Amino acid sequence: MEQRSWQSVAVDRRVANVVSYLEQGVTNKVDEETSGKLMPINWRIGGNRNSENSKPAIYFYCVGLDPYPQ
Repeated sequence: MEQRSWQSVAVDRRVANVVSYLEQGVTNKVDEETSGKLMPINWRIGGNRNSENSKPAIYFYCVGLDPYPQ
């Protein structure tokens, strides 16, 4: 059996994703951007297990409100 290069294996793994993008024109860019904004917030607030407890912090950081108004 002939060994394949790592490049051909990598291309084979991505072919379905590339074909899907070319057919539909849809990516997960919005999901990645949202996740990129929320992960630092979760780190700052200590990674609450309950999403209901995270909502106030997310609202404050994303909207720009001051959590400790004077």
